[in-house]
Amino acid sequence: MLKNKVQWWDYRYNLEILYRSLSITYKGINERGIEAGYSREPKLRAMERALKLLKHKLEDGIVTGKQIGR
Repeated sequence: MLKNKVQWWDYRYNLEILYRSLSITYKGINERGIEAGYSREPKLRAMERALKLLKHKLEDGIVTGKQIGR
């Protein structure tokens, strides 16, 4: 996803870095997390939701109410 040259006014780069970092964190916690399920599951759901919103924002720039999931 990291395609663009960084500009000081362009927050897209920050969103791409956040998406990549959160994806790696999610995968690590999901596959190798040592937390108990009751504390890990809410965190994983929140990460999934954040990743979904970031992906939609990066792909088309528009996030609708349905995508927010609330």
